[in-house]
Amino acid sequence: MLKMFRGLLEGPGKYVFAFLLIAAFSVVGVPALENFGSNAAVKVGKQEISALDLQREVNNQIRQIQIENPNVTRAQILEAGIGQRAIETMVARALIEEEASLLGLSTPNEVLQQYIRQIDGLTDPETGVFDDQRLGAFLSQQGIPISTFREMIAGDLIRSQLTEALNSPGLYPEELVRPLLLLQSIERDVRIAKVSVEAAAAEPTEEQITAAYQEDLLSYMTPEYRTLTVVEILAEDTAASVEVAEEDVRQLYEVQQGAAAATETRDVRQ
Repeated sequence: MLKMFRGLLEGPGKYVFAFLLIAAFSVVGVPALENFGSNAAVKVGKQEISALDLQREVNNQIRQIQIENPNVTRAQILEAGIGQRAIETMVARALIEEEASLLGLSTPNEVLQQYIRQIDGLTDPETGVFDDQRLGAFLSQQGIPISTFREMIAGDLIRSQLTEALNSPGLYPEELVRPLLLLQSIERDVRIAKVSVEAAAAEPTEEQITAAYQEDLLSYMTPEYRTLTVVEILAEDTAASVEVAEEDVRQLYEVQQGAAAATETRDVRQ
């Protein structure tokens, strides 16, 4: 489990981890080791991290460091701040699990059982088959109940599922991207006017109001708009349904003959 989580932090997931860690500290603050007198050492949302869980995480991290660096003592590791590092790790895990709970993510028992059976070191080296006794010996050595172990594995799988989804590239619909881009490109002009108490208490005269209005006239104007509706009627669309007598055409021509000869003008009233 620890190896999986460390592998995540060595890849692109470190950015997700950092973001969630900063968000956690902005909400719950940065806890310290001296706050672990109660049963709940740290609270993240609805989750409580007990002092026992924290101590177990500290021991796991110390054990991992000593495997990689056999000459380092436990006292040196504690002095280097492994306790605070363990807090940060568990807070980040709790944040991811909290988000997974809000999203309704869960690990089916079949998937959990299959994953446990594939863990390195829990299979018989001769047959390659999962060995319950090896699992029991490991849990007894670590002092972890089987139910807690299953919860830890389930948490690892859910965290992995969520972080991999966040790290994987994806296509996002335009309906989600466009508002975000518009928000990022918004620009605002801010003007600050300082008014003294004496000036604010005095009633302005009509001349002062007019002068201020004329000085900043454009800010009181709104853009002008026009609404235009165009209906296009083509001769070929109506010719077949229109019948006009020759005499009617002659009379209309004689009436409008003078207007047709005059220069065209346009009157616009606004």
